[in-house]
Amino acid sequence: KDQLNSSMKPFEVILKGPLNADFGDFSFVNIPLNLFSLFIPISPALTGLFGMSGKYRFGKSSPEITADLVLKEAMLQKKEFFLEKGKLSLVESLLQMDFSLRSKNSLEPVKLVGKVPLKSSLPMDIRVESHGDGLKFLDGLSNGAIVWNRGNADLRLLIRGTFQEPQANGFLVVRGGEFVVMEKTVKDLDSSILFDFNRLELQKFKANIGDKGRIISKGAITFFDDKYEEKYPLTVKMKKIPLKFNFLDVEASSDLLIKGSLIKPRLAGEIAIKEGFISPQRTSTSKKNTLGDEAKMSSSIGAKA
Repeated sequence: KDQLNSSMKPFEVILKGPLNADFGDFSFVNIPLNLFSLFIPISPALTGLFGMSGKYRFGKSSPEITADLVLKEAMLQKKEFFLEKGKLSLVESLLQMDFSLRSKNSLEPVKLVGKVPLKSSLPMDIRVESHGDGLKFLDGLSNGAIVWNRGNADLRLLIRGTFQEPQANGFLVVRGGEFVVMEKTVKDLDSSILFDFNRLELQKFKANIGDKGRIISKGAITFFDDKYEEKYPLTVKMKKIPLKFNFLDVEASSDLLIKGSLIKPRLAGEIAIKEGFISPQRTSTSKKNTLGDEAKMSSSIGAKA
């Protein structure tokens, strides 16, 4: 309903001045945010109205634009947010941004400052920073799959390099995190993640899942280079993790070693599944399946890289 009402409001596009030389003014008002889904992938949970006003100049070899951005009735998974600051400029094919975004229920904002070239071969320089509860409302990007309840997160990330070869430097630290994923509560999340150019180093990651589940992870892995060998590769240890789907309700434990890269991982180790059942998925037209009734299972599965 909110999305429908936003899209039904009349929007305006106003230009004052010549289009071929000198300076002019422009403004866009009440542009539905969901309209951007025609050009870029955005979450359907994002609704509201977008506006921009500023000055332009088309007399040089490349256009120049300076503008202030505004959001009205902006919601992400029914959580209201707004722009504390929204400045944008385009000079010599270089897009400069200075944004500060905050949820209505958060004390801290998410800040995005930097330069993005319109040519993919040119270098970029982007800084993303947030502290405390600033990232909390971004769980709406999961379309309800993840619901963040409490905890503090400190993020400082510098993105440089080019679009073909991006580099990330910074950290993400989460303390006392609690969220719900796949109807299971993850609590007491304590993690420290270091972004080191083209690799990710998990200095610490531990959390409790459900009533008895526990997960601990540490080590490093590259983003793209699956041939690079880390001195201390990523390890993931899970104990009594509850997994529940329509056809499966089990308790899983594992001791895994992950090499390769994030986009092309190689796994080695052991996964144990026990204390539960796996059954064929049933359709609404048939309550029985030729594969038989629910089967209890207790087994180990080994995987080598």
